[in-house]
Amino acid sequence: MQVSTSTQNTYTTTQTAELSKSVSMAPTVPTDTSTQVTDTINKNAYTYFDLGEDVSQYAVIDPVQEKTNQELVSYLSGIMNDSTAEGKKNLKAFDTHLYGSILSVDNMTKEEFQKLEGDLMAEKYKTSSQQDSISIDRARTLTLDPTLVNDDYHRLTKDESNKLSVERFKNLYSFSDEFSKTDKFQELFDKYNVQLGEKKSDILQSLKPIYDAVGSKAYITSEVANKGFSKSEAIDYYSNVSKELTDRLSWSGYDKTAVFQDMKDSIKLYDKIVADLKEMWGYGDLDVRA
Repeated sequence: MQVSTSTQNTYTTTQTAELSKSVSMAPTVPTDTSTQVTDTINKNAYTYFDLGEDVSQYAVIDPVQEKTNQELVSYLSGIMNDSTAEGKKNLKAFDTHLYGSILSVDNMTKEEFQKLEGDLMAEKYKTSSQQDSISIDRARTLTLDPTLVNDDYHRLTKDESNKLSVERFKNLYSFSDEFSKTDKFQELFDKYNVQLGEKKSDILQSLKPIYDAVGSKAYITSEVANKGFSKSEAIDYYSNVSKELTDRLSWSGYDKTAVFQDMKDSIKLYDKIVADLKEMWGYGDLDVRA
């Protein structure tokens, strides 16, 4: 999984060069930077909270990043409009966090994985009254490494997951590299985690998928803003999701189970996203950083 680079959040010599190369794509930088902070699209994310003080003094808004985020949110919201049946289907396919256990084999060989599936399917047919198929995701908990946790669509160590959480927090609030190394940043991160935990608890109690509980626009904005991807990084990330799901799907001898049908829908959606973004940004097969 790609982790966003901090260069998206600070003004550097490299960024100045990138900005000059893509001046036709970047908006004019306003003189009053406080207006930028106030108007940032990130505030529409369901994971963006009032931290109890003015944090704009610690933020540096990159106009290139802001425009990339806006374009991504606009595109994804268009194909995942929760007021239509197709949009709702795409929202479900976009949400891949439940695949973490399937994608992580924890040193299990392909043969061992398929044997586990065979045992589960045999058990399913012994209990014909059981609802639907046995979820491979649920069954894999029997062999998962307990030191790992589900994060996005991977299983990571708790330390790796925490580092990603810090990076997402930094991206979401557009905090500078310098500020992210301070005690004040850690203080705000701890305060943020309390509110995020409460939010997740409310969503869990609602018994709804995240995107239904918070609304599609707020969900999509969070998924875009906390990653802080450049255009090429976004394309690479969505492409890798498709590739990893496709690879694991090829391991299964029972691809008619519900969870694997869902994975097929996700692969189809992520392939569409990659193709559309390349066309929208004029990439073709060339990986251009911007």
